[in-house]
Amino acid sequence: MAQIVGGDRLTACVVGAAAGGLLGFERARRQELEDAAASRQEIIATIAPIAKTKGVMVGEVKTQDVSMKTDDGKDTKKVKAFESLTVELPTATKNRPEHAAAVEKLRKLAEKMADERGSADIILAVRPEEAKARKLSLTPDVITTAKGKQITFIRQIDSCVPKGVERVTVQAGPVPSENKAG
Repeated sequence: MAQIVGGDRLTACVVGAAAGGLLGFERARRQELEDAAASRQEIIATIAPIAKTKGVMVGEVKTQDVSMKTDDGKDTKKVKAFESLTVELPTATKNRPEHAAAVEKLRKLAEKMADERGSADIILAVRPEEAKARKLSLTPDVITTAKGKQITFIRQIDSCVPKGVERVTVQAGPVPSENKAG
C-alpha cells in the first residue's frame, strides 16, 4: 500500500484502514443479501407441496441503498443492503408443516438480521375480518435473540391482504450507525 501512495507508510495505513472499513461494510451488506436470497430459496423449496394453493406468494428480496463515508469524508460509496422479504401464506395451510417451516425460516432470517443490525421486525398482516375472527392482539411482542438483539413481532390489520391469506414480512432494522471507516 505504501508504494501505491508514494512510499509514505502513515498515509498507507490511513488509506488501508479506510478501504478496509469500506470493504468490511460492503461485505457485511452483501452477506445480508446472500442470507436473504438463501432464505428465500429455502422457503420456496419448503412450500413446494402447497405452492399451487391459492394465496401462496414468495416476494423478491427488497433492498435499500445505503451510503458509507470514511471519517475524513473524502470517500462515499452507495451499497445495496437488505430491506425486507415478504411471504404470503393461505390461512387454510396454517396446520400444514410446510406453512410452519416457512414461518420458522422467516424467523431465522429475522434473527440473523437482528444479530447483524441490532434489531429486526416480523410483521404479520391480515385482513380486518381475519383479525376479528382470531381476536388478534395488536400489541407488539419483543423477542430477544441468543446474542441479546431484539426482534419485534408486529401484528397489523391490512385490507390489502388477499382474503384467506396472512402476509409475513421480515424487515431489517437500521444499518448500524458505525458505518464510518478510517
